Amino acid sequence: IKGWYEEQYKKERKIVEDGFKPLQTEYSICFPDKIYNEGMLSYYPIIIEDFDMTSNDDFGKWLVGCIPFADASFDYLVTLCTDDSKKIKPVALQVSKQMLSDAKKAIELNDTALFEELTPLYPVNITSQMLNCFQKKYSLLYKDKSNVDALPVGDIAEELWVYSTLVTLLTAPEDADYLEASLNEVRTGILDMRNSLEKRMSDDAFRELSNLCDVVLGGQTFDNREFNLFVEKFTLKDENI
Repeated sequence: IKGWYEEQYKKERKIVEDGFKPLQTEYSICFPDKIYNEGMLSYYPIIIEDFDMTSNDDFGKWLVGCIPFADASFDYLVTLCTDDSKKIKPVALQVSKQMLSDAKKAIELNDTALFEELTPLYPVNITSQMLNCFQKKYSLLYKDKSNVDALPVGDIAEELWVYSTLVTLLTAPEDADYLEASLNEVRTGILDMRNSLEKRMSDDAFRELSNLCDVVLGGQTFDNREFNLFVEKFTLKDENI
């Protein structure tokens, strides 16, 4: 029975891989050697190299390229991303098969109203369970809070985006506990990084950075556009910015 079960999963994973061929013309994709389960739900992770989840262009290509997963037997697709050094970024995108099925229908019908009703994506923290699904060994990108040079403003922008996305997406009552724990973790990281940059910025720049962090942590939306504006404005060019 075990042999039959493993052979069936190999066939099903091959079907998914074939469905991702159009997306492979845009990105380098690493497919898993195995999937993982949580209870009765099955999760299929992939790794896309040099993929920027905050880019509208990359995000659009990714969503369209993932549509074939709607016909898969797995419940969730989990997309891990790497930076330019091939290290795994600490946050992945999790999308349900049902959401992609609904997206496929919306595209076929050219129905913008259906797009607005799509089940939201879930940003999730990378776990060893995900990484263990791949034969190739990847390193996880950690943020070194003790080294200011390893803390570009872009990291704060990324965490603000994650914070805002969590608030926007996790609105169901059953998500309340997970939301609170996730927000506390992300908030702590943002404040630690912000404080580490205080001596590297002018008083005016740091004050503006702090105020923006405060309003986002207070509930103001921080979307892709705000992310790009933030990075452009606050990128550290020297110690006297």
